[in-house]
Amino acid sequence: MNHSFTLSLLLALGLSACVSQSPQPRYYLLEPLTAAATPAVAGGGGSPNRVITLTAVHVPHYADRPQLVMADKNHQYQLDEFNRWAERLDDNIGRVLQQNLASLLPDTVILRNDSRPNLADTVRLSVDILDIVSDATGSARLVTQWTLARHHQILATRQSSHQVGSDGLTAAARVAALNTLLTELSRDIAADLSHY
Repeated sequence: MNHSFTLSLLLALGLSACVSQSPQPRYYLLEPLTAAATPAVAGGGGSPNRVITLTAVHVPHYADRPQLVMADKNHQYQLDEFNRWAERLDDNIGRVLQQNLASLLPDTVILRNDSRPNLADTVRLSVDILDIVSDATGSARLVTQWTLARHHQILATRQSSHQVGSDGLTAAARVAALNTLLTELSRDIAADLSHY
């Protein structure tokens, strides 16, 4: 057998072994509240079957990536190639907000993306995520601004900031901490919507 062919074959086999042993990415989603954990917002009036349209959720560009982003010292950010979002983060947050608000405000129909723009009495909700990150200590923070509008008139603009520690430094623990923050945001927005 030709020595160069044998060497090439061994090299190819060695490379394929290295590739097969490289770790596969893990994928994560933020999850909505469970039914048992979603008591209706106290005093959450509103007319029965009122409609809220979640028109947009914007995330900052640094977080708008497939990889989980972790803050490090000295204002540095790391992309975690082996821990990724299973869907676009803005879509994931929007879907969870829609489900959480529907659970927290049971007298309310929550729509997405202007699917029923003709409803004159619809309150329109837009959400800007200003900061969403976890850090090397396991702490996570979420800074958000949201706007409520009706008939092209702004009803309210609010901003909230939440921070929480995680139960560990793993990617799963960091995602769980971000999920806790999204739940807190959902409760803030639901309390605000209950007045309109």
